[in-house]
Amino acid sequence: MDSAIILIVGFYAFCVLGLLWAEFSQNLCAQYIFKPLAALGFCLIALKMGALESVYGQIILAGLVACAIGDIVLLSRTSEKLFTWGMVAFALGHMAYILAAFFVPHSILLPLYAGIPIMILCVLIPYFIWKHIKPKIPSKLKGAVAIYTVLISVMVFISAQKLNSPYWSVSLAAFLFAVSDFFVARDRFIKLDSKNAFVITPFYFGAQALFASSVGL
Repeated sequence: MDSAIILIVGFYAFCVLGLLWAEFSQNLCAQYIFKPLAALGFCLIALKMGALESVYGQIILAGLVACAIGDIVLLSRTSEKLFTWGMVAFALGHMAYILAAFFVPHSILLPLYAGIPIMILCVLIPYFIWKHIKPKIPSKLKGAVAIYTVLISVMVFISAQKLNSPYWSVSLAAFLFAVSDFFVARDRFIKLDSKNAFVITPFYFGAQALFASSVGL
């Protein structure tokens, strides 16, 4: 492996671990340092892996940049307006990952006997999650959260079609991203708890690293 990518991945891992510590200890100053650096890290991984060399890579990079912007915007945990703009940034990221799936080289779709159960799960699970968190969501945000939930479901379903291809890692990335988003919603609307970071941070940044590294496949 290229020494430069080893250094970038090492830097990324250090920043993610630093962020996890900062979130669990509720050290806001450290969060403002480690989160933007970690976001920069997954963008650098994609660039080093050759994101600019293919349409697929360019779309994935656009999604990563959108998510990096969302990370920075959501550093504020008190502003409802910034939370909305953060959702917009992440929604653009999800849309980029959905679009990128159509530019995967040599894509192979899952057979119907696998695709249909996944589609059903991608409808039912988000529906029950939505029913669970809906009463806790402020009225002004309910529409935006509903649209965001649909985008997550579509991203997971479309990405799951790559399970039997060399790009299976994007399926895992989409799943990890979705789980992370659920815990973000739980932390924001149901119960604020620093322990949620133990799922949100590794799952989210693990997902972004998988999306970023998929451009080099």
